Amino acid sequence: MGAYLDLSDPEAREVMAYGVSFLTVAALFQLADGGQIIGVNNLRGLGDTTIPLFYALFGYWVVGISLSLGLGFVAEWGGVGVWCGLAGGLASVAVLANLRFARREKLGLVPG
Repeated sequence: MGAYLDLSDPEAREVMAYGVSFLTVAALFQLADGGQIIGVNNLRGLGDTTIPLFYALFGYWVVGISLSLGLGFVAEWGGVGVWCGLAGGLASVAVLANLRFARREKLGLVPG
């Protein structure tokens, strides 16, 4: 970022701090997104698409939006809180989908 900002300027340091915060959240977001893509696509490969749809609806609209509103506005984290909430929604879908895939034999998703 130093190529675009004069780091001797105090306002530029504040911008740099925001940039570092958002990049940290972006890294966590990528991990959560990768986890949910793996889980949902594993289930899709088994022909299981209905339950993952409900996981996605729950994760994105209930968990993600609630966390985004809570962290971004109630806790006053601003944009970082909104993105943390969205990453939390992705993480919840990742956990649910991968747990379902791990239990695929007990659930009868694999032909016996």
